[in-house]
Amino acid sequence: MIMPMRRLLPSAPIVPLFVGCAFAVLSAGMLTACKPAAPAAVAPVLKKAASVEWSDARESVFPRGGSVFRGPFLAEPLTLTLRNLPAHKLVKVRFKLLVLGSWDGSHAVWGPDLWSLQVRGGQRLFCSTFSNMGSYNGNGPQSFPDDYPWVRNACWSGAESHDTLGFPRTSGFSTEKNLNDAVYAVEAVFPHEGDSVTLDFMGNYGDPRLSQQSWGLADFEYSTVESCAELDDATLARLWNDLASGDPVLANAALWKLAAGGDRAHAYVSDRVAQVEAEVKAGERSSPPVQGEEARRLYRAHRLVRILCGERTSDLCFRIERLLPEYHR
Repeated sequence: MIMPMRRLLPSAPIVPLFVGCAFAVLSAGMLTACKPAAPAAVAPVLKKAASVEWSDARESVFPRGGSVFRGPFLAEPLTLTLRNLPAHKLVKVRFKLLVLGSWDGSHAVWGPDLWSLQVRGGQRLFCSTFSNMGSYNGNGPQSFPDDYPWVRNACWSGAESHDTLGFPRTSGFSTEKNLNDAVYAVEAVFPHEGDSVTLDFMGNYGDPRLSQQSWGLADFEYSTVESCAELDDATLARLWNDLASGDPVLANAALWKLAAGGDRAHAYVSDRVAQVEAEVKAGERSSPPVQGEEARRLYRAHRLVRILCGERTSDLCFRIERLLPEYHR
């Protein structure tokens, strides 16, 4: 049984949600359709951290609904430090990311507009572009839920809602009808064993007018997990297959389930890469050896390996890179 995660953000009216939803609580005013979520493939959660430190305590209210959130932040970093953690193998975080204003995603001229989450001294969990410009011709693509720049996904891919919080596009022709905001349910799990961890959040924009973009957090929760998930061969094969999916939400869910598998997932990815390498050596593959959905899988596998390895250097990343189309150009 997985115990409730620790909730860190400012108190607001709370609406309990259960019945197979991905999150147990949401702030009122942010309540949107909740999609059923598969049971998390992680071991039981342990005790909560005794010390929580945010670098910036600012709070604001949604223009619509009046719920409190942390932010907004422009390009300044936000840091969260958890201290006195119990013994564990994984740390899990989940929260609502609020993307506010005229984010241009992966646009070649106005972008990239990036948001990142990094474990200090360790894993980069996210480095993704977001776009709120889907209503404007040619301004759609973003990388989230994938990392930038490897995959281009449609605007608002993975968003729970958009243009619902009441934040206008901050430009000369902003009107009440010209709204730009999006809400994303973000969840990540990563190997970690120390008694403290620091997370760095930051926005970085291609548009020089920083005031046009900002971001915030709501419903932040964290937990520690005492052991890595036990993934059998059939589950590993299914998740490996899902990494190649054209549905970025399905692929993202597979990535984080594999991340919960720790060394077992790392070994499985290494075996799959070795299989491709053997086919290349036998002359069974042309150059580049992977393309299309297979390349998409390996882009995501490369990200997975970096999440699993943290500060350790893995030659598996370099082996994957040598198979990708960019290496052969």
